[in-house]
Amino acid sequence: MEGDYSSEKQVNTLLELLPAEARNLPSRVFKTAVERVVLVTATENTDGSVEEYAGFNKGVYQPHIHDDVDSEIIVVAGEGVFYLGDQHIPYQKGAVFTVPRGVAHGLEAFSGTWLFAKLSGHIYDPKTKISDFRY
Repeated sequence: MEGDYSSEKQVNTLLELLPAEARNLPSRVFKTAVERVVLVTATENTDGSVEEYAGFNKGVYQPHIHDDVDSEIIVVAGEGVFYLGDQHIPYQKGAVFTVPRGVAHGLEAFSGTWLFAKLSGHIYDPKTKISDFRY
């Protein structure tokens, strides 16, 4: 699948698109059943909210749902189409999307894309290993 990370080179190419101030933050590759996304955790706040960057190579990323997490998403690099419920919204750098909990969302990245997400909580909590993610 185009957009699947099959090599460290592809991950590094995408990381080059990340804003300079975020390049030294801790990162991990999160792999779902059909796709991989590079996540760079920026901040875990004392109120339980989380801020993170998510990187996507060119490709289609299937819509999914978070039942317990609201998010505000800012496009910091790339262009494509953001899927929000039944809407298909073209995006480019600077676009902002509000995704309420329970609403399906995904994207088609026409180029390497980085999103900055302000989340009301963890989508995947590394401490509890609980994931709020379903298709």
